[in-house]
Amino acid sequence: MADVTVFQFEFFDRSLRGFRRSDDYATAEAIAKLEGIILEDTACIVDESVLSPGGLVPRSVVEGVGRRAAG
Repeated sequence: MADVTVFQFEFFDRSLRGFRRSDDYATAEAIAKLEGIILEDTACIVDESVLSPGGLVPRSVVEGVGRRAAG
């Protein structure tokens, strides 16, 4: 499988009526679909096999198998 870069992101939480930081990580494409804001400093590399069909991956998985992206 190929490596992909995932990020935490900020998104508008309707219940809070404001932006909040995601608990999970996602690909840039998934974040764009959610109309979120990528937090570049959180970039990690994971194997694409851990992604959900929507491009999300739980933080616990990233912390277990991810590695920081160079930058």
